Amino acid sequence: MKNFILRILVLLPLLATGCDSENDVSPEQSLNCSKLANALIANDSDKVEVEINQLLRGINGSSVEGQEKNLQELIKHLESCPTIEVTDSCFGCIFTNPAQSEIRVTVSGSNQITSKCIDLQHKDSKLIFFKLHD
Repeated sequence: MKNFILRILVLLPLLATGCDSENDVSPEQSLNCSKLANALIANDSDKVEVEINQLLRGINGSSVEGQEKNLQELIKHLESCPTIEVTDSCFGCIFTNPAQSEIRVTVSGSNQITSKCIDLQHKDSKLIFFKLHD
């Protein structure tokens, strides 16, 4: 009983201070590398969109200059995945209205290599997933 009370007294300050779990999750923790890699290999645009937009929500800024930095952050997070390699990227290189950026990735898995392009749209001062193609 004495040990139980001692444990409660030690844990109580930790529980009282608490934390904001929404701010504790970093973008790389919210990126599910295997889900993204499998979606890219399967050419499942909907699942790729979910993973990319979830990651972008964690790193999006609100200015055009910030968007270019956000693209670099996104690339850095993608490259943290062991089976995904970013082979090329460009910021605002697709001249549409609004402009689009592109990331070319190579996914290695299941004894195959798959290359895909992820187009990102610049909308409302944020980057969002636009489409997936070869």
